[in-house]
Amino acid sequence: MREIDKLAKKLGYEIIYNKDSDCESLYNDCMSSGDTMWVGEYNNEDYALISFFHEYGHRLIHKNDFIEKCNYNTLMIEIECWNLGIEAAREMGYLFSDDAVGWAYSKKAMSYVGNDCRECSTWEEKYKPLLWINKGKGERYDDL
Repeated sequence: MREIDKLAKKLGYEIIYNKDSDCESLYNDCMSSGDTMWVGEYNNEDYALISFFHEYGHRLIHKNDFIEKCNYNTLMIEIECWNLGIEAAREMGYLFSDDAVGWAYSKKAMSYVGNDCRECSTWEEKYKPLLWINKGKGERYDDL
């Protein structure tokens, strides 16, 4: 059993892996909605775990009023979700390499600069299809 599966069970997530989904292919990425998390293919297990905890950070952020305090600024929300997720991981005994933390903040969190629409309700319908390429083949727009 993968470490993500153990964590998902402990934290109450249903995991749907890219290969088991009709969702577009995810590469070095995952996303969640409620208690479901879609996990793509990762070339680094540390990246997969830190991404899992970032998604868990989204669950945690809704337990406080940070979103309102930062005036719904998407970049600030995403960075805070990374912070919360990494802290939760530490509390559960997981520590990430400098490489994984650097990747999380520089590649993943900073991809929201100028892309606030990624978290709006029309992202799935209007914007995402424009950026994803070779649907179902595991390739995607590199900057996201």
